[in-house]
Amino acid sequence: MPEQPFWQLTALASALAVSVSSWASQKVTFDEVVVTATRSETTAQKEPKSVDQVDSESISLQQPDSIADTVKHLSNVQVSAGPRKTSQRVNIRGLSERRIVQVIDGARQNFSDSGHRGLFFIEPELLKSVEVVKGASGSLWGSGAIGGAIGLTTIDADDILDPDENFAVKVKQAYQSADHDNRNNTTLAGRLGNTDYLLSTFYTDSNELRLGSGKDLENSASRHKGGLAKWRWHLSEDEMLKFTYHMNHIDEGVPSNPGVDISRSNPLVERKIEQNNWVVGYELNPEYNDWVNVNATLYHNYTKLNEFKKTGAPRHDSIRYSTTGLSLVNTSELSWVDWTYGLDYYQDRVEGKRNGADRPEFTDGRSTVWGVFTKLAIPLGDYWTIQPGLRFDQFDNRPDDSSVGKDQTENELSKSLAISYNLFEWLTLHALYDEAFRAPSLQELYVFGTHFHGNVFVPNPNLKPEEAKNKELSARFKFNDLLSQGDILSMRLTYFKNDVDNYIEQDVERFTTTFVNVRDAELNGYEFDSQYKMDDYGVNFSYGRTRGKDKDSGQYLQNIPADKTVVGLERYFLQGDVTAGVRVTHAKNQDQVPVGNSQSNYDGYTVTDVYLSWMPSQKKLEGLRVDFGIDNVTDRHYRTAFSQLDESGVNAKVAVSYKF
Repeated sequence: MPEQPFWQLTALASALAVSVSSWASQKVTFDEVVVTATRSETTAQKEPKSVDQVDSESISLQQPDSIADTVKHLSNVQVSAGPRKTSQRVNIRGLSERRIVQVIDGARQNFSDSGHRGLFFIEPELLKSVEVVKGASGSLWGSGAIGGAIGLTTIDADDILDPDENFAVKVKQAYQSADHDNRNNTTLAGRLGNTDYLLSTFYTDSNELRLGSGKDLENSASRHKGGLAKWRWHLSEDEMLKFTYHMNHIDEGVPSNPGVDISRSNPLVERKIEQNNWVVGYELNPEYNDWVNVNATLYHNYTKLNEFKKTGAPRHDSIRYSTTGLSLVNTSELSWVDWTYGLDYYQDRVEGKRNGADRPEFTDGRSTVWGVFTKLAIPLGDYWTIQPGLRFDQFDNRPDDSSVGKDQTENELSKSLAISYNLFEWLTLHALYDEAFRAPSLQELYVFGTHFHGNVFVPNPNLKPEEAKNKELSARFKFNDLLSQGDILSMRLTYFKNDVDNYIEQDVERFTTTFVNVRDAELNGYEFDSQYKMDDYGVNFSYGRTRGKDKDSGQYLQNIPADKTVVGLERYFLQGDVTAGVRVTHAKNQDQVPVGNSQSNYDGYTVTDVYLSWMPSQKKLEGLRVDFGIDNVTDRHYRTAFSQLDESGVNAKVAVSYKF
């Protein structure tokens, strides 16, 4: 797979004369967008952390088939583990899986201790936004956020209903050619007195995925169905109670590890995933009380995974993973300080079975975490703002079988400090220091039993928590009326250095496998994001680079994404009824791999996507929307760095929706 010259497809993109004001379907703005994954509402321009938001319009334009797909074009973000939807993992600045916190409607999603299973199950059609917080965020989210956090927010009635509507139904039918993916979605929403409600169901049915090589990825078909129910009671103008329930059911026949091909040690399994999530939320924000802006969340997540081995000796594996949690956050917006403080509590419970008996590879047990945190934003005059933060967490890991190892109870203190300087109206400078930790999982601590033929797991209850210390410097630029009246140019330049100590890895010897604290890692890099909008045109450009090394040996780390450039153009036609765009993504060769890696080099690639959206404003066609797109227009044969499977070939996508 030789690297295609980047300038050729960049020229092609320009010649098509269509693309960006958003993010060429990754719509990211740096001032108007309000972000909430930082646990208090603020704009991306003012927030010292690097936060990107993908909004509902960007999701519609892109027509993603998975949550990971929605963020893959962001700088220093890579989707790994191949194209099978339920195996995909998001890598942020070289860290992924358990080192990234995932939150849906304020509820933590901790199902990540299950070997080679995926982490993202909710259907993108149910989302209004995806926020990605890059870099250690332990002072906000506690255990797990050493690489960052991903915050998902589901749609509600206001996203379907116009202000003067009390009831509406939206139906949507979509198709993707690469895997003959048929998907449909029906949503109804209404208002009744001081309450509103939403019900949404979806169903997707896909076949084998066609790759850029022209071959099909065997055992990649799947069926996915589920829904979302949401009810909100506006107790007053300042107070609201809400209830959210969403469920997912996935059926697929895949390798036990869907990120690699089938082999003797990676047999074909029939996998069924059931997930149920309940969230109860309460909000109180009195208009004339600056001390009170309360957001309380009570949640319960339950995931059940069943696998039936399709070849050889019969085998039925099951995993049950539940999380019950509570979050309470208040922000006091006073004249001299914005003060955010709160508490978190959650308990994970895991149970594994094989043919009805205990499954040692997934040790039964529970993990309990509670934490308290505070963050201040103190203005110092007209130009400076200082933001200190502090969080205390205590975690307790307990196996049901005490013979596999002792209980583990420890606590961590995570500190943060940000300094912002509004040098000019068009330039803000930020300096940030943030700590984070990740408590060892039950599986890492207490796993035992057979790993593969001739090799057994050995528990290690003495594992230490991973600890991260992240430093960032960033500059945010925003210009108005630069080349013509009404134009906007936004830019963000960030440098980061993240030191991770007590890094946990799986150590596979000839006869034994165990989890150990193997090294201290250093990750550093930078990212540049820019967007220019003028009249009916827009242009964006982003570049991300991450480097990672073992500080002791100097060896390169695994899973460091390749340098990536994204260029987008967008054009609006017919008074905004039509949006047309093109996006070009270029990843460089990745030859910085550790000694002993299965490949010494991962080829670079250039991929071009185009899209078109039509929302007619004519009265007789009101409510209709048609989206069309082609991903990987040139049918490029490629794979992302450190993945063991090729990516999808050319993929034509169409979606038609109508609201009545």
